[in-house]
Amino acid sequence: MKEDNYKHVEVFNERVYCELEEAYIYETDIKLDSRPVRGFETEEVFRKLKEKMVVYVTIKLLQNQQVCWDGPAVGYMEGEEEAKFDELKVEFEDEK
Repeated sequence: MKEDNYKHVEVFNERVYCELEEAYIYETDIKLDSRPVRGFETEEVFRKLKEKMVVYVTIKLLQNQQVCWDGPAVGYMEGEEEAKFDELKVEFEDEK
């Protein structure tokens, strides 16, 4: 028997923001013991009901992160050993 175990740990220094973009809910009701009503062809009587549901959720996760930006204004300068870090904000336009 071969067994692989992995552990993934991530420390978030910045708060993660969550936005609900959209949600779709599909549901169905299943009558388990239905029987027709005398005198009414389109009506049914039942005592037990089973409900099933599928939920699709679209979320957006956003987090400010520090990145190493080696651009013209920020980055390695003469005599500097490490790159400078700057906060890079990425914004998305709504596609709707």
